[in-house]
Amino acid sequence: MAKKSIKQLGLLLAVLCLYVTAYTQTATATEEVAEEVNKTERPMAISLKIGTSGPGLELSKQVNNALDVRLGSTYFKYQTTLTPPNLSMDVSMNLQSQTAYLLFDFYNGNSRLLRFTGGLAYNLSSITGDGQAEGTYTMNTLTVTGEDIGSISYEITPNTINPYIGVGLGSIVPKKKIGVSFDAGLLYIGRPDVNLEATGFIEPTAQQEDLIRSNISNANIFPVFSTQITYRF
Repeated sequence: MAKKSIKQLGLLLAVLCLYVTAYTQTATATEEVAEEVNKTERPMAISLKIGTSGPGLELSKQVNNALDVRLGSTYFKYQTTLTPPNLSMDVSMNLQSQTAYLLFDFYNGNSRLLRFTGGLAYNLSSITGDGQAEGTYTMNTLTVTGEDIGSISYEITPNTINPYIGVGLGSIVPKKKIGVSFDAGLLYIGRPDVNLEATGFIEPTAQQEDLIRSNISNANIFPVFSTQITYRF
C-alpha cells in the first residue's frame, strides 16, 4: 500500500514539473514576442506648436530609432494701417503667414535628444495692402482732391517652395505619452516678388517695383523658432 502511494506521489510530482516547465516556456515565449513587437512597433504623435511662423499642428511618425517624419502646417494673420507723412492716406497692411511642410528628423544616438532636421515647405504667405488719398490739397492756386492724388496697392510674396534646415532638442515622437520639443532653423524663401499698382498723381510710384525688389532681395532667409507639445499614440 505504501509503495503504491509513493508511486502515485511520484507521478503527481512529475506531472507538476511538466506543467511548470510548460508554463515557464510559454511565459518566456510571450515575453519574447512582446519584446519583438515593441521593437518593430513605430508609434505616431500629434503636436500643437507655436513659433515665428505662427501656431500650427503636426502629425509625426517614427520610422526607426534614428529617423522621424512629420507633416504639418502653420497659419498666422496680422493687420495694421500705415500713414505716409504729409499725405492724408491710410494704407492697409495685411500679413498672412501660411505654410504646409514635410520634415525629416535625424537623431544622433539612442537617446533621441539631439536631432538635425531638413525638409521642404509649401509657402502661401503674402503681404498685401492698399490705400486711397483723401481730402483736398491746395498747392499755390491749384486745388486737388484725394481722387486726383490717386490710390496705391501692393503685394509681396516669397517663393512657393522653400527648403528648410535646422536643429532640434527633444524627440518629435516621445517615449512617454506627453513630450516637449524645440526647433531652430532657417527657411530659404528666395527673392520676394513685388507687385505695385498706383493711379492719379502717384501713378509713377508703380515704376519703383524693381527698386523695391532690389532693396528687399537680401531678405531671403526667414528664421524659424518653435516649441511643440506632443501627444504620442
